[in-house]
Amino acid sequence: MGILDVFGKRERTVILDVTTMERWPDRLIRQQRLDAAFREHVASLERSKAAVNDAKDALADPRAKRNVPERALPIYDEHVPAMLAAVDQLLAQAQPADDLYAIDERQAQFQAALTRYRERTQKAAAALKDFLGHELRDLDAKVRKLEDCFLAITPRLE
Repeated sequence: MGILDVFGKRERTVILDVTTMERWPDRLIRQQRLDAAFREHVASLERSKAAVNDAKDALADPRAKRNVPERALPIYDEHVPAMLAAVDQLLAQAQPADDLYAIDERQAQFQAALTRYRERTQKAAAALKDFLGHELRDLDAKVRKLEDCFLAITPRLE
């Protein structure tokens, strides 16, 4: 099973030079370890994305709106949809790389999306923190965990 089998593509071919036959076992074992690390990375990313999505759903839950006083409902109605849209955009960019060698590029794209997410949600989070502080803290913690998960593969591959 190769790295690309995770995504339904054909298996990656490892090219071995006949002149370096004594190092073949090392290269094959290394490739298997890389494949396993990559599969674990993808599974971990999917779990983190699901956790962020659950935190987003908790923020959108009508029961959370009950904690908002009536005088602050216009603030809620203005900022919560913006927060939810920003989370959706972040999750759309949190796609795992489809190739082991494209991880650096995908991480850079995710970091840019994360920066945009934080810029877009800063004002909304400040406006909503008095009423939805618990939900916002939970969402922020899960976004940070998603970021950590996204970046954790690099040290493992090195």
